[in-house]
Amino acid sequence: MMTAACSDVVQIERTPNGVGRITLNRPQALNALDLGMIRALTAALLVWRDDPAVVAVAIRGTGRDGPFGTFCAGGDIRFFHQAALAGDPRLEDFFTEEYALNHLIFTYPKPYIAFMDGVVMGGGMGISQGGRCRVCAAAARRQRRRCFMARSTSRLPSRSLMVSRLSCWALPRASAMSHFTRPFFQCRFSGTSV
Repeated sequence: MMTAACSDVVQIERTPNGVGRITLNRPQALNALDLGMIRALTAALLVWRDDPAVVAVAIRGTGRDGPFGTFCAGGDIRFFHQAALAGDPRLEDFFTEEYALNHLIFTYPKPYIAFMDGVVMGGGMGISQGGRCRVCAAAARRQRRRCFMARSTSRLPSRSLMVSRLSCWALPRASAMSHFTRPFFQCRFSGTSV
């Protein structure tokens, strides 16, 4: 039986074979993370962590043409700008909860598989690099050149540059995705179809 909890921007489901599947579904914003998405991801991971029926977690993004195409462009810059101008305390909440989510992923006791395709920057690196398995499409690997350019021209705080440096180091080291294409999660993991 497949169970699902869906919102407009995050689809959370458990497949019959015990894989917790998360799909970021905000392609018009390159799946940029907002506070609601961070909270939805955290809640799902906490529930699945203690659920013996879930053997692994997999995350992907949705592009304009459907599954894959864009993983996550990072945090929602429009929200950051508006919140900073308004003195909105949710800006600090965002970063506090995002970094807590990154730590949860890094210490997650079950396999966490990130399918990195298309745009993978900032918070997209945060929600993928802590996992045990990162599968990276060629389109995501090409983002590496852009992050070098952004790093050299950026006037962002050093905290933002840290993520760009992580992208430059991590993307070339991720597993290639050429054999993990459109049929979603057809690879095998410990005898279970993912």
